[in-house]
Amino acid sequence: MKKIYYIYVCLGVLLLTALPVKAASEAEFGKLAKTYTLHKDGSRKCGYIRS
Repeated sequence: MKKIYYIYVCLGVLLLTALPVKAASEAEFGKLAKTYTLHKDGSRKCGYIRS
Protein backbone atom coordinates (compact mmCIF):
# COMPACT_ATOMS: atom_id res chain seq x y z
CA MET A 1 0.00 0.00 0.00
CA LYS A 2 2.82 2.38 0.85
CA LYS A 3 4.50 1.70 -2.48
CA ILE A 4 1.41 2.75 -4.47
CA TYR A 5 1.06 5.85 -2.28
CA TYR A 6 4.67 6.86 -2.97
CA ILE A 7 4.21 6.34 -6.70
CA TYR A 8 1.17 8.64 -6.72
CA VAL A 9 2.99 11.24 -4.65
CA CYS A 10 5.99 11.17 -6.99
CA LEU A 11 3.77 11.48 -10.07
CA GLY A 12 1.92 14.39 -8.49
CA VAL A 13 5.15 16.20 -7.66
CA LEU A 14 6.48 15.66 -11.18
CA LEU A 15 3.28 17.00 -12.72
CA LEU A 16 3.27 20.06 -10.48
CA THR A 17 6.88 20.87 -11.34
CA ALA A 18 6.34 20.35 -15.08
CA LEU A 19 3.20 22.49 -15.41
CA PRO A 20 4.77 25.94 -14.84
CA VAL A 21 7.56 25.27 -17.32
CA LYS A 22 6.48 26.81 -20.60
CA ALA A 23 8.52 27.89 -23.59
CA ALA A 24 8.81 31.66 -23.91
CA SER A 25 7.88 33.06 -27.28
CA GLU A 26 10.77 34.55 -29.21
CA ALA A 27 8.68 37.16 -30.96
CA GLU A 28 5.36 38.83 -30.51
CA PHE A 29 3.31 39.52 -33.57
CA GLY A 30 0.94 42.47 -33.52
CA LYS A 31 -1.35 44.04 -36.04
CA LEU A 32 0.20 46.29 -38.67
CA ALA A 33 -1.68 48.73 -40.83
CA LYS A 34 -0.08 50.16 -43.95
CA THR A 35 -1.03 53.75 -44.73
CA TYR A 36 -0.50 55.85 -47.83
CA THR A 37 -0.65 59.62 -48.07
CA LEU A 38 -1.01 61.12 -51.54
CA HIS A 39 0.38 64.66 -51.81
CA LYS A 40 -0.83 67.36 -54.21
CA ASP A 41 2.33 67.12 -56.32
CA GLY A 42 1.65 63.41 -57.01
CA SER A 43 4.17 62.00 -54.58
CA ARG A 44 3.10 59.59 -51.93
CA LYS A 45 4.24 58.71 -48.45
CA CYS A 46 4.00 55.18 -47.07
CA GLY A 47 3.88 54.40 -43.36
CA TYR A 48 3.06 51.64 -40.93
CA ILE A 49 0.91 51.90 -37.84
CA ARG A 50 1.40 49.31 -35.14
CA SER A 51 -1.60 48.57 -32.97
